[in-house]
Amino acid sequence: MSMFNNIKQEKRAFKTSILANLFMTVIALYYGLKVNSEAIKLDGYYSFAGLILAIVSLWIVKIVSKPESLKFNFGYSSFEPLFNLVKGIMILGVALSSLSLIHI
Repeated sequence: MSMFNNIKQEKRAFKTSILANLFMTVIALYYGLKVNSEAIKLDGYYSFAGLILAIVSLWIVKIVSKPESLKFNFGYSSFEPLFNLVKGIMILGVALSSLSLIHI
């Protein structure tokens, strides 16, 4: 399988993920607010984080597939691990925010 087909499949997967996360965000936040459930709202927040991450991931795939330039002599592949760090921090932030919901 060529690299072009892999990138095409990766973009399709991220577009599917964007639609699924958008759907889950809307449904979870709507019902979470309707029944006043912190757990369902947290699910909505997590889906929203996934939505943002999928959108940025789609953008990163487009950037990484570009050829090298004068500014980036070795290509744009260094953006991928940097974004993985950002994803980890964002997911950790959502997880830590859920700790504020625990009532002891």
